[in-house]
Amino acid sequence: MKYPPSELKKIKVGPGIKRGIHDLAEAYSHLNYPEVSVLSAGKFSDIYSIYQISKKLKRKKNEEAKALGEEVMVITAAGLKKRGMAIPGGTASGRKFKNKRGILEQYSFIGNIKRLKALISEKKYEDAVREAKKIRDKDSAEELYKAGENCYNRNEFRNSAILFEGCFEIFSELKNYQRAIQSEVYEVKCKSKLGDSGPSERIEKLMEMLLKMDFKDVKDNFKYLKKSRNKEIESIYQICKTVAERQGKGESQNKKFGEILQKEYSDDAKKYEQNGEYGEAAESYVSIAVITEFEDRKKFYLKAAENYEKNGEYGKANMYYETVVDHYECKPAEKKKVFEKIAGNYEKMGLNKMACGYYEEAARLEQDTEKKKKLYLKVAENYEKEVEYDPLINMINLVYAYEEVIKLEKDKGMKEKYLGKIKDIHLKIAREHKEMGEAAKVFENYAAAAKLETDAEKKIGLYQKAAESLENIDKTKVNSGLIQDTIDGLIEGLKDEDEKISKGSSGALAKVGYPAVNDLINVLNDKDLVRAGAVEALVKIGSPALPALIEALKKGKGGYHTPSEIGKVLGKIKDPEVVPDLIEILESGTHGRMAGADALGEIGDIRAVDILLKISLSKEDVRWHAAKALGKMDYSKNKKVKEKVVGVLIDAMKNGTYEASQNAVRALQRVGLPAVPALIKTLKEENESVRKWTVEALGGVDYSKDKKTREKVVDVLTGDFKNDPEIRYWIVNALGEIKDPKTIPILIEALKEGYPTWNSAAESLIKIGAPAEGALINLLSGSRDKKIRERAENILRKIRGYY
Repeated sequence: MKYPPSELKKIKVGPGIKRGIHDLAEAYSHLNYPEVSVLSAGKFSDIYSIYQISKKLKRKKNEEAKALGEEVMVITAAGLKKRGMAIPGGTASGRKFKNKRGILEQYSFIGNIKRLKALISEKKYEDAVREAKKIRDKDSAEELYKAGENCYNRNEFRNSAILFEGCFEIFSELKNYQRAIQSEVYEVKCKSKLGDSGPSERIEKLMEMLLKMDFKDVKDNFKYLKKSRNKEIESIYQICKTVAERQGKGESQNKKFGEILQKEYSDDAKKYEQNGEYGEAAESYVSIAVITEFEDRKKFYLKAAENYEKNGEYGKANMYYETVVDHYECKPAEKKKVFEKIAGNYEKMGLNKMACGYYEEAARLEQDTEKKKKLYLKVAENYEKEVEYDPLINMINLVYAYEEVIKLEKDKGMKEKYLGKIKDIHLKIAREHKEMGEAAKVFENYAAAAKLETDAEKKIGLYQKAAESLENIDKTKVNSGLIQDTIDGLIEGLKDEDEKISKGSSGALAKVGYPAVNDLINVLNDKDLVRAGAVEALVKIGSPALPALIEALKKGKGGYHTPSEIGKVLGKIKDPEVVPDLIEILESGTHGRMAGADALGEIGDIRAVDILLKISLSKEDVRWHAAKALGKMDYSKNKKVKEKVVGVLIDAMKNGTYEASQNAVRALQRVGLPAVPALIKTLKEENESVRKWTVEALGGVDYSKDKKTREKVVDVLTGDFKNDPEIRYWIVNALGEIKDPKTIPILIEALKEGYPTWNSAAESLIKIGAPAEGALINLLSGSRDKKIRERAENILRKIRGYY
C-alpha cells in the first residue's frame, strides 16, 4: 500500500511501529528515494531507523519531502525520548541524555560501528559483513574495504574476497560506483589467486548495475579501473562498452573509453621509463593492452616485455613475449627476434633447457647460414649445461644440435672437431645405457660412434662392441640403418690384411646374426682369408642363416667360389632341416648341385642316398661329389641302406658300361670302408674287367682310420698278385694308393717286370716316398741290370725332390 505524503503524519510511533515502517518504506519509495531499502535491514531500533531516514529526507531539495522529513523527525525524536535514548545533534529537542549512554550505544549508529570494528578485529569476517549490511552506509562499507585490503596484503585471499563482496553490495546500493568497482576488482583478484579462473559472478552483477546507469556515470567511474591492473580489467572494460552500445552511444563513444585510459596509462608509462621505473612502466603497457582492440595489442605487450626485461623480471618478460608469438601475427624475422629474446631470458634465469627450445625455434627461422649456426651452437652450449642433471636426454639433444651445426659448417677442420664431439657423446651415451642394461641403445650408440671414427683399427673395435651388444636382442627393434652400417664396417674389417682384425670382424659378424647373412654370402667369392672368415661367421650364426644360403644356392647367387663355400657352411652347420631342399637342388639340375651333394655328404642324412646313388652313376660332373657324399653317409644306424648302396654300386661296376663302371668305382671309393668286405668278395669274380675295377676301387679307399682293414686288403692284393698275373698292373697301382711300406719289396720286384708294370711300380714307390729309399739304394748298388739301376735312380731323385 502506498501512502500520499499527506497521510504519513497519521503514522504514530507505538505498538504498530513495524507495520508503520513498511508503510513508510512504500511511501518513501513513492517519493523515488532508493535508500528506503535500509528499513528492511532488521535488528536496528525501528525508531532510530525511521529517524535516520527522515533526517535524509529533510535534506532533499523536494519541498514536500523536506516537510515530511521534519515532521517525522519530530515524531521519532519524541519516541526516542520516551525510551530514554539519546538523540543526535540536530533533532528538534537538541538535548542529550548522558545517563542513558549504554542504551544509545546499543541502538544507535555509533554502537553498530563499534560492533563492526570488534568483529573485524576478532577476524569474524562473515559476521562483520552481516553487521555492515545492517548498517548499510558509507562508513560501514569503508570499514569492510579497509579490512579487505589488510587481508589481501597478508595473502588471506579467501577472507579478502568475503569482505570485498560485502563492500560491493553496500557501495552499489549507495550508488558509490567508484568504490563498488574498486571492491569488485579486488574480489576478482582474490578469486584469481584462489584458482577461480572463470568470470566472477560479481562481474555479472556489476554489469547489471552499470547497465542501469547513465552513460555519463559509467564514463566518470570507469577511470577508477585504471588502478586495478588485473587481467579481469578487460572484462569490466567490455561491460562499460556494452553500456555505451545499449544506450546508443555508438562506436565513437566506445573508442573514447579506450582513449581516456590509454592516454593516462601511456603518460604514466613514459614517466616510469624516464625515471627508470621499468616494472611500473611494464604494468602500464599491460593495462593499455587489455583495453585495446585485440589486433592492436601486440606492440603494447612487446613494450611491456621489454620493460620487464630491463627490470630483471625475465619470467614476466617471457610471458608477454610468448603471448605475442602465440596469439598475434608476426613476420618470420620478428618472430625469430622474439624467440631469441625469450631464449636469452631463460638462459639468464638458469633455465637452460627452456632456452634451448627457443634458440632452436629461432634457428629454424634464421635465413643467414652463419647466424643459424651460431644459434645452434647456443643450443649445444645450453644442453651441455644440463647434462649433469639429466645426462641421457640432454646428451641425445646435444648430438642433434651438433649435427645441425655440421650441416652449416663450411670449414673442414671445424666439421671434424664437431664430429669428434658427437662421437665422444655417443660413447658416453652407450656407457650410460650399458649401466641400465639397455642393449639396443648400447648398440645404436657404439655403431654411431664407430661410423664417425677415422682410425681403421678403432673403428672396427667400436663395431665389435656394437655387435657384442646386439648379440642377444631382437634385431627388428633396433635401428636397421645402424645395423647395416655395422655390417658394412665389419665386412671391411673382414677384408683387412691384418689377420687379427679380420678374425675379430668375423666373430663380430656372427654376433650380429641373421641381418649379416646376405652380406656374408656376397663375400664368399672374395680372397681366401675373407672367404674363410665369412664361412666361419655363417657357421656360427647357424640355423638362422639357412634360408638365405639355400636361396643363394638355388638361384646361383655369387661368383665362382660361392656355391662350394655355401656347401661348406651347410655341411658344417649339419642341420637336417635343409636335406629336402638339397635333394630338390640335386633333382632340379640347377646351379649349386656339387655344393649340395657335398653338404649332404657332411650332414650324412640317409634320406639323400637314392638321389646320390642315381647321380653317382650318371655322366654328369656332379657324380664325383655324389659318390663322395655316399661315402660320408652315416650307415651305422641302418645297415640295410649301406648294403643297398654298396650292392647297387658293385652291380653297376660289374654290369654297366665302361663309364658306369668307372663311376661306380669312384663311388665305392667314396663309400670307403663300408664297401671293402663286398669288394674283397668281388675279387673272386671270373671276369677280368670286374677284378680290375675291384682292385682300383680297393686302392682308392681311405684306410687312414682303420689300420686292420688296410692290412687285410694289402694281404689280399699281394696274395692275388702272384696268382693273377692279368691284373698285376692294377694291383701295383692300388698298392701305391694304399701306401703301406710293407708292400715295398713286392713293388721293387715289379720294377724288374716289363712295361707298363714296372712304370706303375715306380709311381707307387714314389707315392710311398721316404720309406722306400733304403730298398731302392740296395737295388741301385746290387743290381747288374743297367735299366733297373736307372729306374731305381730316377725314383730316388723324384722321392728326394730333385726333379
